Order: sequence, then structure tokens, then C-alpha cells
Amino acid sequence: MSLQVTIFGLGQVGASIGLALAGHKEQLECIGYDPAPKTAEKALHLGAVDRAIMNPTAAVENAEVVVLTLAVDEFQRTLALISPVLKPACVVLNTVPVINAVNLMGNEMLPANCDLVGFSPTLNPACFSQTAAGIDAARADLFQNSLVVLTSSPTCKAEAVRLAHNLALLLGATPLYADPFELDGLLAAADLLPKLMAASLLNATIDQPGWQDAAKIAGIAFAQATQAALRLEEDGQQLGRSAMLNRQNALRVIDNLTAALGQLRRALDEEDAETLQALLQHALQGRTQWMQRRQAADWDNLEKAALPTSGEIMRQFLGWRGKAKTGK
Repeated sequence: MSLQVTIFGLGQVGASIGLALAGHKEQLECIGYDPAPKTAEKALHLGAVDRAIMNPTAAVENAEVVVLTLAVDEFQRTLALISPVLKPACVVLNTVPVINAVNLMGNEMLPANCDLVGFSPTLNPACFSQTAAGIDAARADLFQNSLVVLTSSPTCKAEAVRLAHNLALLLGATPLYADPFELDGLLAAADLLPKLMAASLLNATIDQPGWQDAAKIAGIAFAQATQAALRLEEDGQQLGRSAMLNRQNALRVIDNLTAALGQLRRALDEEDAETLQALLQHALQGRTQWMQRRQAADWDNLEKAALPTSGEIMRQFLGWRGKAKTGK
């Protein structure tokens, strides 16, 4: 009997999870739900899901794993809706990039016999240059050569975390365990700040008196520096909501950015060409080193896990099923 995985939210991450699992149809059945019917239809057409069910409660009633790839507010509303119909011992995986606030919501709303595990995927560096968003950016190899960061509460059952670990392996990623508080800080710097910075750069230019002329000559540098703002169309007001829920970390990383800009400004104001060049060179070296290591997935103190065979994965899933039924 196949294991049912229900994916809520069929944007880039949700549809890519389905595409990555599509080679395991004999063992896994992927059910998809998205509030936008056209997105759900496209996911079905792409083969990201085996069935698209437009009734959210019907989509999860037989699920043993539910993956929520939703915005913060949608996460709360969705969990409130589906919690009463979740199967006992169902494992809910959350990809919302705000960990502690969502953990609190989930642990309060989920039935006591279900578990919530943070499931934060990083993306294949091969896709960094693509400009498509949402389901148009979905690809089966989105999680290859990358990490899935796992977080959980102290009350979460070990079997649930292990299942999340195995699912990360099926996606072609390496599981990495993290403290939820630490991960919120890391996400503020690596995910939230670039989007806020792109929005700030746009706000600092598009309302200036000379923008109509500057717009005619703005080129690749401006396009690349503001590319993260493309996420605003998909994230919408949820980006602001995420920033508020992770407010202390957001303030910290904004202060770091302000301090870095201040260094550049002082060097210019003091006509200190040597310091200015050193700051720019340091930034270039840092990016080059990061990108080289990111592409090679070469991280200190990180043991790469070998991808088990489908049979091994399913034996582990079946073992989890047995423990879930006995409550042990």
C-alpha cells in the first residue's frame, strides 16, 4: 500500500517536491492542493501530483504526511481547517521561513497525536539565475546539491523527525539539524534581508526626481540588485508579516546592512580610496568563496548522507507506520 503525501501550496517549492517524488509512484501517492485552481491544474499536468483535490479537508483525510508550502497567514488558516481531520500520527512538515512563531502556532493547533517538523529547503545553485517564479519555476532537481534544514520541538516524536529526514533524502538533499532560534536568525540574514534590501533600493530610486531619466539607462546591475523584489509578487504582504514575526532578527540584520553602507559612505566622504577598494574587494572575495562552496556543497562539519534506495526508504516508512499505530 502506497504512502500518501499531501502537498499544500503548489508554487515553486511545493510543485518541485512533487516532481522530485514522481519517480517513486509505486510507493508514494502525491495529492496536491492549491487555493488557485489553475495552479493545481498545472501541477497535475506537469506530473508534480498524482491527483489535485480542491477541497482542503478531503485532500488530507487519508494523508500520512502533509507538506505545507504556504505563506505565514495561509499556514495558520490552513492548519486550523485541516487539524480536525488529520489521521492519528500524521506528520506535518512546514516550509514557512519563520520557525519559532510557526512552531508555536502549530503545536497549539495540531492534535496531540500529530507532529510538526520544520522542513526548510535550500535550493540547487543551478537555479539561482532563473527569473521565473511560482509553479513556472518548479523543477525536479530544485533540491539537488542542497540542504533541507530540519527543526522540531522537544515534544516531537523521533519517528516524525526521522521521516522528515528520509523525505529530504528522497528529494536529493542532505538533511541538516538546527536549533529553531538559530535558524530564524540565519533565515533573516540569508532570505529576508535580500528581499527587504531589494525593496529599499527600489524605494530609494523610483521616487527620486531623476528616475524617469535614470530608468532609461538602468541596466544589468540594477536588474540583478533588485531581482529579489520579484519575490514580492509571490510573497505579497506575507513578507511584511514574516518580518514582523521575526522582528528582532530583522532589525539586527538591517542594522548590519546599515553599518556596512556606513563604512562605504565614510570612505567616500573622507576620499579614502584605499579603504573603499578594500571593502569592495572583501565583498567580491566573500561572494566568490560562497558561490564556489555552495556549488560544491562543501561545508565544514557536514557529513553528506548517501541517498538510500527506494526499497530502503519504504522499509523505513513502513517501520514508522508500525510505530505510529502502536503509539510507541
